[in-house]
Amino acid sequence: MRRANTGATLIELVSIMFIIASVATSAVPAWGDLRSFARQRVMSDLMAKAQYEAEASRVYFAAAGGDLNAASATVAINGNSVSFQYGYPKDDATGIARLMTFNGSLSFAGYTGWSISSTIADCYVRYYAPSMLGSSATLLSVQSGC
Repeated sequence: MRRANTGATLIELVSIMFIIASVATSAVPAWGDLRSFARQRVMSDLMAKAQYEAEASRVYFAAAGGDLNAASATVAINGNSVSFQYGYPKDDATGIARLMTFNGSLSFAGYTGWSISSTIADCYVRYYAPSMLGSSATLLSVQSGC
């Protein structure tokens, strides 16, 4: 009586290893692209939130009787004293930063604007309050390094 062969041949094992290696080489670059895509989406979402907060607080400021022509004013929003400049939140810790709630980093060094930035260069969102009467707040998003 002959015994049945129950093991795999060397050719079968090498073929399976080749298939696994092929799948792995195509999946690794896609993983890197997903991380970059996720960072870009976070920055885009934070920019949209900053834009919303700036415009919504401007409406609230005007409805509360704030002077849209004042170079400096303060209004309480959600229990926070928020500083305004020409009707928009200021670009410092007393302005837009009090309206934004997130788990990110705030940086005020090196420029006069408020910023949300990652640890990666060229991946950030910056908010600038209007500098003169009649101008509006400006948002800048750089995502080339994300």
